[in-house]
Amino acid sequence: MKQRSQTFGYIVLIAGLALIFTGFFLFVPQEKRNDVFWLDLATVYLVFMVSSLTELGLFGINIDFEKQVSGLGIRLVYIRFYSFFAIVIIAIGYFVDVHFRYQLFFQLLAAFVLLIGYFFSHLSSGKALSVQAEQDMDRKGKDEILRALNQFEILFTGNSAKWEGERQKINFLKEDVRYLSPTNNQSAAEIDSEIASTIQQAYAIARSKNEGGVEVFSLLNKCEELLKLRKNTYSK
Repeated sequence: MKQRSQTFGYIVLIAGLALIFTGFFLFVPQEKRNDVFWLDLATVYLVFMVSSLTELGLFGINIDFEKQVSGLGIRLVYIRFYSFFAIVIIAIGYFVDVHFRYQLFFQLLAAFVLLIGYFFSHLSSGKALSVQAEQDMDRKGKDEILRALNQFEILFTGNSAKWEGERQKINFLKEDVRYLSPTNNQSAAEIDSEIASTIQQAYAIARSKNEGGVEVFSLLNKCEELLKLRKNTYSK
């Protein structure tokens, strides 16, 4: 599906460029095909290609949408502003007969504005990725604890009555973990790791014996105390 969309995008791009080229040579008489003519043709080409590459995602543009989405709005604003600005310059040059050098200067100015837009959109995407990576790191310990608790719940798929006490304890711990604040504190991360490891120990014992018992409850109670310490000391 993705390959088909890209193929269709290339067809649209090539067809559009061909139509622009044909239109310029069809409607502009021979005597007016001067430097301004070629500048206008190149500008319209650039406007169409920049817009198409962004919207259609060709040549790797927007290939990783999730990474670029934070800067996509800025990029689209600058692209549309550039497209409008460039076309206005062409129109003014055509009706007012502005000298080539001035048209070239303002087209280069418009292209510079477009480059600034790409720079800021890239900066915005990079900042968003950095924040996301930091948040993922902060949540790592909490996610490890939840994975360990979910693993423990596998034991309850058989005889549920047999594991009623352990089920209640695991449900209590899961509810407690829900209110655990993510943090980048190293000591908090160590406590999170210890909680996850302790739950895994309890799971390993319960699985090997096919029952709960005092040892398993002792480890789960330890997790409860560690969670209290973690919440009271390292909550944001």
